[in-house]
Formats: sequence, C-alpha cells, structure tokens
Amino acid sequence: MISLPFELSSVDLVLIFMILILFAFIAIKIFQYFLKIVLTSVIFGFFPLLSGFFGLGIDLTLNNILWFMLLGAMFFLAYSSINFALKVTKTIISPFTKLFKRKKESR
Repeated sequence: MISLPFELSSVDLVLIFMILILFAFIAIKIFQYFLKIVLTSVIFGFFPLLSGFFGLGIDLTLNNILWFMLLGAMFFLAYSSINFALKVTKTIISPFTKLFKRKKESR
C-alpha cells in the first residue's frame, strides 16, 4: 500500500472524487465545443469546392479554402457568444418579468 505523508478522511475522498467528476464534465464540454468549431470550419471549407457547381466563380485555392474555414469558425464563435449573451440576459431579466406580470394581473 502507498504511504502518504498526510491522512485522508472519507470526506476528503468524496470531495476529491466530486472535483474529479467536475473536471471530467468540464473537459468533455470543452471537447464537444471544440469539435463543433472544427466541424463548422470543415463544412465552410467545402464552400469553395461547391461554388464551382453553382457558378459563383470562387477560385479553388488552398488560401480560399483556409479563409472560408476561418470564416466558419469565426461565425460559429460569434453565434455562440450571442446565444450565450441572450441566455444570460434572459436569466437575469426573468425574475423582473415575473414580478411585473403579477402586478399587471392584480389591477
């Protein structure tokens, strides 16, 4: 058995296990978000390839493909930021809307 220079109680072990689960959950969420960014970038990268079929006249170069991939990642990050801001403001404003709705009903 491994000898530690300090003693761990059962509460400490439970706390360490809960922190480990929390970090694993956060790591999974970050990885899923990263995969969404990569998938969106790849889909946007196919746009110069498909533009030839539609007659848009975009040159098929590595520079254009990488530019559209970067544009896709930027659009996804902007969308995610706006979506997060809307959720936060909705959460902050929801108690006030409930409060004002009750006052209007009492009239």
